[in-house]
Amino acid sequence: MLPWMRGRWHGCCDEPGANTAADTGVPGMRRDRHAQGVRRSGSAGAAVLAQDPHSGADRGALSSEAKAGKAVFGRVCASCHAGPQFTDGRFHTILPVNAADRGLAEVTGKAEDEGRFRTPTLRNVAATGPWFHDGSARTLRQAVTRHPVTLDASETDQLLAYLEALTDRGFMENSAFAYPDRPCAKD
Repeated sequence: MLPWMRGRWHGCCDEPGANTAADTGVPGMRRDRHAQGVRRSGSAGAAVLAQDPHSGADRGALSSEAKAGKAVFGRVCASCHAGPQFTDGRFHTILPVNAADRGLAEVTGKAEDEGRFRTPTLRNVAATGPWFHDGSARTLRQAVTRHPVTLDASETDQLLAYLEALTDRGFMENSAFAYPDRPCAKD
């Protein structure tokens, strides 16, 4: 659980007649609460959705550096971090294969799956560290520079500015969408 989630998530539990996880894809999350989060979180409309290539919107919320980073992202990241959740959901090898950390091969037993890990979403990426499947990238900058792409210092800074824009701190800090005071389990 992320630190900002502790003690938050009021009113999300499935209740009689509520729209459930089948509608939102989030266990225990009601569709009406999910929609409220998208509408009311402030920065969701101003930052994340404003630069979301899948919303068709650009409300001027991105800094010039983040806009330049969006172009870098499109050139070097979007082939794997694609779609509305910024992931293709596929498994890729981006680091040298480590015999002690076999990736997808642990499950499939196939040699071609050695070192392959699922592409994570980039939604709220600045708040989800440490990064990589094993937490080995302690900073977002380390996570970016460990990818097999060549970026100069300016492009790296621009990309980091864009990735920061994918983080909706207004939504994360909105107590209306925090964990409940009581567990959601049914008695």
